[in-house]
Amino acid sequence: MSKARGIADSYTNTEIDSDIVTLTSSKLNKRNVTYISPSQHNNLMLIVDGELYTASGNSGGNNNSGTGRGLDAQVSDFGLNNIKRVIFQNKPNANLIKVGGNGYDGMFALFDNGYLYTWGQNTQGSCGVGHTSPVATPTLALTDCVDVYGDLIIDPYLITESSLFVKRSDGYVYASGDNNDGQMGLGTATNYSTFQQLTWLGTYPKFVGYNHGYGSSVI
Repeated sequence: MSKARGIADSYTNTEIDSDIVTLTSSKLNKRNVTYISPSQHNNLMLIVDGELYTASGNSGGNNNSGTGRGLDAQVSDFGLNNIKRVIFQNKPNANLIKVGGNGYDGMFALFDNGYLYTWGQNTQGSCGVGHTSPVATPTLALTDCVDVYGDLIIDPYLITESSLFVKRSDGYVYASGDNNDGQMGLGTATNYSTFQQLTWLGTYPKFVGYNHGYGSSVI
């Protein structure tokens, strides 16, 4: 007999049923999980009751950047038993509608009032906040954003640089971050730490897809 089975056998049916009812009524029914992210460089993102929660797969610095809960304080706070809520400073009353990123370098959260927050390692300036230093907690990057394009987690194990493509209320697409391969279509191979307007795309495109990796491209 296994130890687990032995423990289970030590409870009566009434006690087990009571535990299940208690768990269901006090925890599960009070939690509305509307989003669970795929693995993002060993990070996990959840939207629970309209709030963003994150967990890190290990204590590495890259993973800590992607949690949005600070850099230094996360050294030991990893694993599913350390899922914690992400705090958005100076956020007005608004609903979280989209989150994502590549797990460590460029993460984002978009609210229905157009507020776009970014955070992460920010190596190439993908957070769009005007510098390339790590952004430890969510920072307001735009106030008139209506969508964020691209699947930034196609191959998280190959991503070392990243870009962020968004649509603003004027209908134009803007991009920040890695442009080493000219993927922004601006005729340069220069990285940008602030959002650049991509006028060549025109306004209100139906779809923008970003192919992440060392040889990046945009469709």
